[in-house]
Amino acid sequence: MRAALALLFVPHADAWAALTCEQVYAVSQASVRYRDQGHALHQVLAALKDVEVQNKLSAIELELLHKAVSIAYLGQASPEEIALECVQSRRLKRS
Repeated sequence: MRAALALLFVPHADAWAALTCEQVYAVSQASVRYRDQGHALHQVLAALKDVEVQNKLSAIELELLHKAVSIAYLGQASPEEIALECVQSRRLKRS
């Protein structure tokens, strides 16, 4: 599980410029909430269109956000773990 998160953020730390880790957490948390309400993964991913438009995300940012949502939705990592990995990857980038 930890390896999947590392692959999600570390190679693309620069790609997260338009999104804060708090936003990644909120979107991941929402994906779990929608899953628990019975929404299919493709519906949750389709709902990201509003986030994409509001934040004017790049193709890499969109791909990474979709992966974060999928990981949270499928229970491969919690929203908290995803947010923590986001924060840690940004710290690594600054080092």
